[in-house]
Amino acid sequence: MPSSEKAAKGFLLSLSKISPPASSKILLRPRLLELIKKNEDKKLILIIGQAAQGKSTNAAAWYSTSTQRSSCWINLAPEDSDPVTVALCLEIKEQQQQS
Repeated sequence: MPSSEKAAKGFLLSLSKISPPASSKILLRPRLLELIKKNEDKKLILIIGQAAQGKSTNAAAWYSTSTQRSSCWINLAPEDSDPVTVALCLEIKEQQQQS
């Protein structure tokens, strides 16, 4: 099995679904990062917008500097609307954080 995939409960999952994008050329957006930081106490933060508006880049910048240990990264696409897929992603992330 390639290292970029993980099998769990009969599912094959790309690790790109549960890993933030890595980039050394991130344009930091302090106002948006501050908005996320002000809401770190919330159980869920959704970042919604059109394609190519910097949602993933901004979230990855926050994620890489966050001190919140309960944070996890899940990249969902329309084909991931199955609740089992979402639950699997959460389970794998929880296992990673415990190890």
